[in-house]
Amino acid sequence: MTSKNKIPNFLVGGAAKSGTSWIHQCLLEHPDVFVPERKEIRFFSVNYERGEEWYTKFFQNRNEQRVAEEVSPSYLSFKNVPQRIYDWNPDVKIIFVLRDPVRRAFSHYKMLLRSGNVNGSLIDNINENCRFIKDSLYKRNLSRYISQFGRNQVNIFLFEDLKSNNHQFIKNVFECLEVNKSYVPKIINNRHNKTRNIPKRKWLFKFGLFVANKVKAMGGIGRRIHDTVQKSSLSDFYNDWLVGEDGKAEMSDEEAKRLASLFKDDVEYVSEVTNYNISKKWKYSYK
Repeated sequence: MTSKNKIPNFLVGGAAKSGTSWIHQCLLEHPDVFVPERKEIRFFSVNYERGEEWYTKFFQNRNEQRVAEEVSPSYLSFKNVPQRIYDWNPDVKIIFVLRDPVRRAFSHYKMLLRSGNVNGSLIDNINENCRFIKDSLYKRNLSRYISQFGRNQVNIFLFEDLKSNNHQFIKNVFECLEVNKSYVPKIINNRHNKTRNIPKRKWLFKFGLFVANKVKAMGGIGRRIHDTVQKSSLSDFYNDWLVGEDGKAEMSDEEAKRLASLFKDDVEYVSEVTNYNISKKWKYSYK
């Protein structure tokens, strides 16, 4: 199989907490796009040792769709991923959805705090190796891809455009994929991965998270059960009424300013490579 025919021929590589779950659902519906039901296969980041046969099985049900795509937000920040993708298919095109790095980092921090993967304040957890900081270091992360593939193969979208006009946003994504851009997904106005705050009954939340991860890890029907429950009203009932919320984690001015100081070079870099004054969209990063 030549590189031009090798699948996937498109990737959505991030950023986390920037609408990639919603994009995945839209792609699942488009008749000209094949995307595995499983989001975040993460082959090129954490599952590379499983080999080509393991990865290609996710695309074995592809029919005549001209685009085969995978969505894995972890690809943005892993140092060795651009080279691995290039070795696999140097002609692949990559989409990145970028969000105000300050707001993205805080949203990511809240997710990690809720799941128990970090403890303490945001400022106490700030370092270059923590995930919620690494994924917002756009200059370091994007420059690897642009150096490896060239600017023409790296397509940059803004999360803020998705929020302001989701219909136009997905139309632009479809146009980038060179598929029918007039197609309107049924789930276009659905919200995925609802933002939640710190759980009141942490033991119940951790138990539910443990069970959910075990079911998801089964793959196949287990994965489908997990995804179906997650999208249903049962998930809202569990989180809102059984687990509950122990107040909201809001970003303070001190935290916003501290994060903005970390991402100054990244904001300037994105403005440069997109030829767009990003300050119009990323107001938190200009505090």
